[in-house]
Amino acid sequence: MIKASIIGCGKIAGGLSVYDKTTHAGAYKYNKDITIVSCYDVNSKNSSRLSKRFGCKKTKSIREIFDDKPDVISICTPDSSHFIITKEIIRYSSSVKVIFLEKPSFSNEKQFNKISSLLKKTNISIVVNHTRRFDLNHNKIRKQILEKKFGQFINGNATYYSGWMHNGIHLIDTLYFLLGKIPRVKKIISLQNSTYKNDPSIELDLILENNSKMIKINFFDKKKYQIFEFDLRFENARIRIENFGSKFIIEKKCKNKLGENILKKEKVYSKDTSLNSMQNAVNIITTFIKEKKLSTIKGYRLEDTKKVMKVMWSIKGKKLN
Repeated sequence: MIKASIIGCGKIAGGLSVYDKTTHAGAYKYNKDITIVSCYDVNSKNSSRLSKRFGCKKTKSIREIFDDKPDVISICTPDSSHFIITKEIIRYSSSVKVIFLEKPSFSNEKQFNKISSLLKKTNISIVVNHTRRFDLNHNKIRKQILEKKFGQFINGNATYYSGWMHNGIHLIDTLYFLLGKIPRVKKIISLQNSTYKNDPSIELDLILENNSKMIKINFFDKKKYQIFEFDLRFENARIRIENFGSKFIIEKKCKNKLGENILKKEKVYSKDTSLNSMQNAVNIITTFIKEKKLSTIKGYRLEDTKKVMKVMWSIKGKKLN
């Protein structure tokens, strides 16, 4: 049986119910090959709640978690703590094979490179929870885009809610994942304080790597309500991704009775309820630990996220153009 531990016992770690399979603990709980052995949080109330709900041991420190010899450790703590905790796991745990790390991975390139360097001396792999990479519908659409089923990409718009590093990262990573090219910043339009400390919301224009295809990025104030959606236009189709990636609307180009080019709705993909992205991520990690094949986690490892993180870091701390 694969043993899992969790550091940071908030919402993404365990949610509000044992039945929430979109959380780390929920996905572990419903995987027949994994048992949750321990958890830790600086706030003992959080770890007590998760411990009781999932029937695992509550520890008094991160080091105490290592005594349980977990095979995988989830890091679900605030972004600023990722570096210190990851470094401690790498240096002092003798059993860990996978660190399942919440995004964004690290606050700056120096931290990223330091951890990458430490990993080379170990047998530990870091899998970063960029959720849409694990989503079945996103993978289905990505395959069609890369196979040019919709023709060449022309332009697009995308909207995220509050916090460039905290939520904008999902947007940049999704664009890279779907289009197969890393976007770069053309112009910063506006900045606004967000609900996240030292993480403003940023509106900007992107262009795709090595060409001039424009993608306009907008933000929306989380205090009003949350929006996360894409409108991507290709030569022969338009793809809209709505409701946080749970709904894909594909409109194909066709001619009307007057011979004019119009768009007609062809397909709608709704959220796959049989296997959510967190469950798929845990399944992939489980397969990797059992079979020990790095190809199993290709595209999900820390090193696979560096291009996206460079885009995020290139904006952080900048002022208007």
